[in-house]
Amino acid sequence: MTISNLSTLSPPLDPHLYTGSPSDAVTPHARKKRGVADESKAWPQHSTVKISLSNMTPEQTSLVKKAINEWSPHTNLHFKFIKGNDGDIRIAGDNIGLGSWSALGTDALHLHRSEPTMSIDFTNPDDTARAHVLHEFGHALGLLHEHQHPECSLNIDEQAAYEHFTSQNFTKDDVGNNILGQFDASEVKTSEYDKDSIMHYPFPASLLNGGDEIVFQTKLSVGDKKFMRSMYPIDESPAGKFLYSLTQFFISRS
Repeated sequence: MTISNLSTLSPPLDPHLYTGSPSDAVTPHARKKRGVADESKAWPQHSTVKISLSNMTPEQTSLVKKAINEWSPHTNLHFKFIKGNDGDIRIAGDNIGLGSWSALGTDALHLHRSEPTMSIDFTNPDDTARAHVLHEFGHALGLLHEHQHPECSLNIDEQAAYEHFTSQNFTKDDVGNNILGQFDASEVKTSEYDKDSIMHYPFPASLLNGGDEIVFQTKLSVGDKKFMRSMYPIDESPAGKFLYSLTQFFISRS
């Protein structure tokens, strides 16, 4: 996986693909390449991140919370769901199929409070929507796209990729920057490339020169969990565990 100091932006994708992050939402299509995570966008260690949800049914709200809480055991952060629009992360439900996206890490703090920092497309089946939440919340924690890892060796057919992704609301620049581009190893912090990462786009075999299909991931990989723990190390000491549990207790009571 990868950590970078680059900020990002991308348009919504085909519902069967993952989407990117409008962390530079004020300058659409100004995106630079991303791999798996951006350390400069990470939330302060051991901090409480407030999350607000809007435009969702009770069932959609439950789905989002459960997916977010799959990340929780692998980070030292505390997630507090609140009412209203004052969340640090503000997740809006999309029921008309515009696509899923998320601001990258603490870039969410720079968006106006009236605007969502993440959108989840609920026109997909629940399993797909849940996978999108896992992926987009990975972006919200600072993770970047795995297929742009410096060590990713996918042999992508560039012409086929341009044809495929421009048919899914990408511009040619988007494809070049968001799909084909890879990080410079000197600009990123990485762990081992992980084709099973929730942060990896799926690629049909038709886009890969002689390669096997990269399937749509629906769950956190072992690598995702390990890398998140490296970003937000958990204090396993007795005192650390006590303080974490105490904070969680007060959050649950507030």
